[in-house]
Amino acid sequence: MVKLATMQTGVLGGIEPPGADQLLRMQRADYVLRARDGQIIEVPAEKSRLPPDPDSHPQAVRLFKGAGTAIYARQPGTLSRSDDGGRTWTSRPVPAAPRETAALQDGALVGVDAGADRPAEVFHSEDEGASWRKTTEFELPVGFEDVGVTGVTRLRDGALICDIHVGNGRYENDWGPRLIAGTVELLGFRSDDGGQTWEGPYLIMRFAGEGGFAHCPSGRLLAVKRYQRGLLPDEPDRMMDQMGVNQLFERWGLAANRLFKNIALVESLDGGRTWTDERLLTTVFGQCYGYPVVLEEGTVVVVHDTRYGPGPQSSRAMISRDEGCSWEDETYYLCHGSQASGYTQSVVLDDGTILTLGGTSDRADGDTGSWNKWVGHADLTAIRWRLED
Repeated sequence: MVKLATMQTGVLGGIEPPGADQLLRMQRADYVLRARDGQIIEVPAEKSRLPPDPDSHPQAVRLFKGAGTAIYARQPGTLSRSDDGGRTWTSRPVPAAPRETAALQDGALVGVDAGADRPAEVFHSEDEGASWRKTTEFELPVGFEDVGVTGVTRLRDGALICDIHVGNGRYENDWGPRLIAGTVELLGFRSDDGGQTWEGPYLIMRFAGEGGFAHCPSGRLLAVKRYQRGLLPDEPDRMMDQMGVNQLFERWGLAANRLFKNIALVESLDGGRTWTDERLLTTVFGQCYGYPVVLEEGTVVVVHDTRYGPGPQSSRAMISRDEGCSWEDETYYLCHGSQASGYTQSVVLDDGTILTLGGTSDRADGDTGSWNKWVGHADLTAIRWRLED
């Protein structure tokens, strides 16, 4: 059973989140906001806007390092490259290919695609995604109708970790909040030869999915993952009130359908083969997508969404100085869209600068209840920023 977080994450830094006007000014200016010791200050940042993609979405954000100085940003139909640390970008269309990709040390790209009741397929590209060839496949468990690749990550030692979620959960009334049968599992696969052969599956965590990994200087591998589920069969209904979920859904005029929609942490000391110490990072329902980076001295930075308050929706950063064992009472506000503040991914540059790519949208028309209303109406902003002392 996952352990609950002990530090409340709705308000960090001893001060309420900025208002929408203050966040919009930040979004358009060369700074981000830091909350600590009861104050909010402006921290210098460099920002650039990526070229638009007709199929973009605030949640369709992929950022990863290539060989040498190359950094890649992937949108559904576009691959952008920067060789100056994210200040400027060149972009071109790329054909349909695995959405979850990483770059090998020689510059080639590797991607994995998966579906129900078939092997996972591995593809390589030697021309920055202009063409792809299938190189191998590996077996997945059968009997799961919900199957998807959540990430491909190159670790510090050059190994690849591919994480794939598989699910067959059944909820009462088709939607919840109580799980009546089945499960969701996040499985890890490891390759030490550039994606030619794969070990696994290794169970990372149940009821977990999208997010990222931080490979710490000590060798610890920290997974930062979405944790989402309803009531388990043996959990009492009163937990929905105790966790504040019923009250939140009542404000929306909807029936509550999940107990958790948060970020969890779990760690591995053997390169992703076994995972222990499952615990929640966030306490607020809707703080559910997090993506980590780690600095050379072991500081972990997790940028996450905050969808439903407190404060306007925004992307915020949490800081750990000890590889994720404890967390500071401070936060950085990095991204804000007036209508949608989506996902982020980050990389660390050689000088310790953090490059964060964030998706937002200001589109106010369209179907207010549809996730698809922002397709083709997303802004992707690359933010170069540093932690303050």
